[in-house]
Amino acid sequence: MSTIATPTELELVIERVRLLTALRFAWLAERSVDHEGRRRGDDEVNLGDLDHPADEADWRHQMAPKEVGERLAEVDELLKAETIADRPARLRVLTHMFGLSPIEVDIVHACVAASLDPGLARQFAALHHDTTLRAPSEPVVARVFSHGRTPLWTAESPLRTWSIVAESDTDAGPSTLRLDPHILAWLHGVDELHTDLVGRAAIHPPENPLEAWHFAEVAERFRPSAPNEAVDPLRFCIRGPMGSGRRTFAACVAEQLGLPLLVVDADRVEPAAWPRTFHLAQRQAFLDGCALAFVGDATIEQPWPIRGALFPVQFVIAGRGDHPVPAPELRDEGVDIAGPTVAERHELWARYCPGSVDWPEPGRSDVVERPHTVVGDIGRVGRRAPESPEEAAALLRSMTSGRVGTLVVSLETPYAMDDLVVPDRERALLDTLLFEARDRRTLWESPGAHRMLGSPGVVALFAGEPGLGKTMAAQIVAAELGLELLRVNAAETISKYIGETSKNLDLLLRQTQDLDVVLLFDEADTMFSRRTDVKDAHDRFANTDTNFLLQAIEQYPGIAILATNRRDQIDDAFTRRVRYIVEFPRPDAPARLELWTKMLGAVAGPKTTGRLGPTLAALADHVDTTGAEIKHAVLNATFIARRIGAQIGPDQLLLGLDQELAKEGRSLSERERSRMLAHA
Repeated sequence: MSTIATPTELELVIERVRLLTALRFAWLAERSVDHEGRRRGDDEVNLGDLDHPADEADWRHQMAPKEVGERLAEVDELLKAETIADRPARLRVLTHMFGLSPIEVDIVHACVAASLDPGLARQFAALHHDTTLRAPSEPVVARVFSHGRTPLWTAESPLRTWSIVAESDTDAGPSTLRLDPHILAWLHGVDELHTDLVGRAAIHPPENPLEAWHFAEVAERFRPSAPNEAVDPLRFCIRGPMGSGRRTFAACVAEQLGLPLLVVDADRVEPAAWPRTFHLAQRQAFLDGCALAFVGDATIEQPWPIRGALFPVQFVIAGRGDHPVPAPELRDEGVDIAGPTVAERHELWARYCPGSVDWPEPGRSDVVERPHTVVGDIGRVGRRAPESPEEAAALLRSMTSGRVGTLVVSLETPYAMDDLVVPDRERALLDTLLFEARDRRTLWESPGAHRMLGSPGVVALFAGEPGLGKTMAAQIVAAELGLELLRVNAAETISKYIGETSKNLDLLLRQTQDLDVVLLFDEADTMFSRRTDVKDAHDRFANTDTNFLLQAIEQYPGIAILATNRRDQIDDAFTRRVRYIVEFPRPDAPARLELWTKMLGAVAGPKTTGRLGPTLAALADHVDTTGAEIKHAVLNATFIARRIGAQIGPDQLLLGLDQELAKEGRSLSERERSRMLAHA
């Protein structure tokens, strides 16, 4: 024995529209025949106003087929249920979700039926007296659903503001109405992204949160303090560096609220399309019941294109120090993501890069305990399965590239500490600086250290004449720490326009504060110069720039080295705040001999340095040179010897040195040359 399946919600809607359309056709058939049985033309019916809405309403009440009216009442009652055919009544949900009026519900029903039932599409064409108009129009819907001749929807109708129904202009006749295909699919029970969100939005899972994250406390901020309390939607800004787990943090908060998290990337949206994409994301959140998180420049730099209601749970994924443009419709709060502790870093490396457990010390700790390495980078390194801490450090350095703009230039770090020739005091200072740079990660986890000692940054001033090894020392610091060295691009940073230098430096420091890099300010006196007496507006703004830079560098949490040839031009307030001031003196004779030996040995080998030992000693004793001058002299001598196909000898070294000294208007006299050759 066969059973009749319970009609679905959409089948009931189609039946309702069929019944109402049948009544409309029956009424028109009634009006099309006069009392003598003669058929009237359409013009005669319309011009004679024989199709008056009030008359049709009376006819439906008194004369319409009884079985049609009874079935229509049954269908209307069935459509009021919360579930139909064991499925949620999504049309009813849509009505409550977007606040649709009964008239707007009728428009949706007409559009649904026309989309799903070809027969009804033909009937709408017949009601238009135009075979091309197969979708309902506002006038036809008004008459089919007994709303008379009044307009059915306004410019502020939810059907318009939420893009549920769209009008299609035609060359002739009224505009037809069509249901958004995404809404139609959703009514069918298909939960999918709108086509405009595909590739620009995705659900982010709440996986592997850190213990230090207080996401449960953040979730409480979204809940009203009293039942049924009306509150503005909360836009919660989660700030931190790229890869720090900001999206996962938002997903964990959303999970506490019983919601999945949909992340929308504004950087993947053309600027002109951003308002529509934002609007569709809000609609998607209501339809699917998911929290929203926005990431990208547009979400921070531009006002939000708000129209209509907003989903009550909104997140912004931003960089540290970023704040979205305020909006009166929203409450704004935020949090800075705390990085993992040293213990958590060890656990994360063991989880994502299991081979790191067997790396040798101290290289393993140098990599694993880096203060600014984020969870995302650990995961990316782990997927490459590095076999040593050095390989892992190289991978981490490569990930730094591209995270800062044109304000810095990356420098190679080919030197080791043994390559540097400086007095014992300066070497001890550099060793202490390196120790602090490594060890500070543990000390600064103490709340007391932050409270009493301020920023965890390491800032050093390297001072001395050109060519004495300041840049080389910075390269050695970065190499010893396994970090990338970024030299500030003065041409891009320093601006002749008032306030632009401060703006550029602020951007640079914010871009690098959460990266494991060493920042080198070459010719630092151009940026951190002494403040002057105010004689005009330019002096006042120049002093303002200096004040800003002094405060910004003092609060910088990373490693910064300032190199200057003119320490006397550096503002005294800055030097008082710097704990590491390394003076690079001109090398004395023993230091010059060490430099000659190291430089020549690097290109010609130890046998050559042994053979030319007396010459090198004579050059070190009798010619006052810097490390840079010695390097260039050796390079000059090398190519002089190669050009004539000979080994480097005393003559080539003297010619190479003379060539270098000539750049500064100096030269070796014949007497000095003869004396040194005699020593050789």
